Amino acid sequence: MNIFYLIFFLLALALVYIILKKEIKIAQQTQTQEIIKQISDFSKNEFFILKQEILQNFLSHQDTFQRSLFELSKNFGEMQKSLSVSLTQAQSVFEEIQKRAQDIISLKELFQIPKIRGNVGEFLLEDLLRNYLPQSYWEANYFLEGQIADFVIKLEDKVLVIDSKFPLESYKRSIEVQDEKEKERYEREFIKSVKERVNEIAKKYILPDKKTLPYAFMYIPAEAIYYWLLTQKEEIIDYCRTKNVIPVSPNILYAYLQSILLLIKGQVIEKNIKEVLEGMQRVNKEFEKLNEDFTKVGHHLKNAQNAYENSLKRLQEVFLRFKTLENFKTEEKNLFSSSSVLIKNENSN
Repeated sequence: MNIFYLIFFLLALALVYIILKKEIKIAQQTQTQEIIKQISDFSKNEFFILKQEILQNFLSHQDTFQRSLFELSKNFGEMQKSLSVSLTQAQSVFEEIQKRAQDIISLKELFQIPKIRGNVGEFLLEDLLRNYLPQSYWEANYFLEGQIADFVIKLEDKVLVIDSKFPLESYKRSIEVQDEKEKERYEREFIKSVKERVNEIAKKYILPDKKTLPYAFMYIPAEAIYYWLLTQKEEIIDYCRTKNVIPVSPNILYAYLQSILLLIKGQVIEKNIKEVLEGMQRVNKEFEKLNEDFTKVGHHLKNAQNAYENSLKRLQEVFLRFKTLENFKTEEKNLFSSSSVLIKNENSN
């Protein structure tokens, strides 16, 4: 709509430009005629001065008119250029819209083929799981007791199965027909096919004794169908509840995934806390062992200290005995020397 307004404005501006140019030309002609008339009325002596003034006035107005025309022409050229760019952009947008529309038509045709439609639903579900859960907590084409589940979410030693083979063909027929009786017939077929799918999910994928949770998800790839079942066909929801099968749309599954992600984070935190506690227990045991060893070393050091003190005491006793013997030997030597002197003196006499 903005492009149409711009085109209308430029056309109006061009029209004003043409009218203004025409009026300027008429004004110039009128002014020239008036000048000629005035020149003819004045005398020859005043003619030269008046001519100069009139010509100067005319040239001054003419320059102004020419500048105005030049600016107007310049602005008009810029607007024309801007309009050309806008039209080019509009053409590109229009081509992109056509391309998108063709893609939507192609996608719709894909969904009309049951096999491809199922593959697209599985692809969208897989993309949702990949974006919101760690890779190690989910798996596609999971082998379970001779059956292959489309997807499973791994929670500790259990798995939660997500089935993506929701029957859409009967629902598609029920909304395409105009006859009310035909519509009711296709709706009954659709409800029947949904119940059959629920029974198959409950039988194949809810096996608590085989490491599955006591319930499973039935993925409905369209929000409109999910809310139609929820609001118009409560019997389907009640039937799913009796079979422990939970119908989920993309938005509902996203909410479940957020809760599961919080549970996974809690499990990781619990595991880390458990590892920390186990590590603390190991450290405590090592500390107790170290304390025992340290106590033993203390006893050994104490025994060594006692042995050292006893040895030192004995060494001191031996040293005292040695000193006593040494003193006795000195006294004996002195006594022997005195006796020798006395004997010599007696012999001399």
